Amino acid sequence: MSEETRPNICRACGSEVTEGSFPVREMMFGTGDVFIYERCAGCASLTLRNPPADIEPYYPDSYYSFNQSDGQTRAGSLLDRFLRIRSEVYRQMPEHVLRRLTYSRVRALRCPAFVWWLSGSGINVDAAVCDVGTGDGESLTRMSRHGFTNLTGIDPFMAGGARTIGAIRLLPTTIQDIHEQFDLVMFNHSLEHIAEPVVALSQARERLREGGVILVRVPVADSYADRRFGANWVGIDAPRHFFIPSVRGVKELARRSGLRVQRIFFDSAELQFWGSMLYERGIALKAALENGEHPGAPANRDKEIVIRWCSLARRLNACGLGDTAGFQLVI
Repeated sequence: MSEETRPNICRACGSEVTEGSFPVREMMFGTGDVFIYERCAGCASLTLRNPPADIEPYYPDSYYSFNQSDGQTRAGSLLDRFLRIRSEVYRQMPEHVLRRLTYSRVRALRCPAFVWWLSGSGINVDAAVCDVGTGDGESLTRMSRHGFTNLTGIDPFMAGGARTIGAIRLLPTTIQDIHEQFDLVMFNHSLEHIAEPVVALSQARERLREGGVILVRVPVADSYADRRFGANWVGIDAPRHFFIPSVRGVKELARRSGLRVQRIFFDSAELQFWGSMLYERGIALKAALENGEHPGAPANRDKEIVIRWCSLARRLNACGLGDTAGFQLVI
């Protein structure tokens, strides 16, 4: 069987991908390079068929996860003391209250997002945390400012070498090279960047302490935005995403890794609409963001349209069709 006709293997459920394939352009930076994705007939997840031989050029220094934060914490400031007190209040909210929080309410209440991510997990500020694919450590910086004291971030593309900043240790490495035990291992929109997710999750499971949790946040295939925008769906992000799992795909991926799904939450926002619409028009996301020439830009916002997008995102999240979701995985 030739390479052109050989079926790919779904990185989520492990079955052969037979539903069909389609070309997707690289549109974050606008190179226009074309890559082939296939949809799994079993779980509807997407898998990249022809990953580039060298992926590093697609992660330039301007890649967003390397430019979100200066990596600094301001321990001891009045603001940090306030944030830590507020975080403790949120952490002690009754479980039934936390479970009723939606993504939009979390933002409206200015509640740290990780409080919602970790609801029901038993993880607190004393937990040993490892963030896989941390970029410049933005998520860990926020957690540090809310009182977490044992934070490790790893990323093979990290520049600047190993370093420690306050409670945060940053290491340019991968999960298989870490041999410590953690209460929480996070894949915050990083698992989809890993060619062998079963291996990564299995290694994360081996590094969990008793009662530990793995948090996976990913774009979700078979969502409304996936089916609506197809090859122009901003969540595909070719070729950086080796696969985009469906909810069914994550459940199968967890099972294959010796884990089970404890909780699912959806946290998609209006980017799924305006970002995909940019791609439909052939406009690169980075250029639009830099120029402020996109529907989501503060100066360009049509309030009525944005309100409709936000409302639709909330409804999609509520019915499990948002294009991003989080999964708590346990042994």
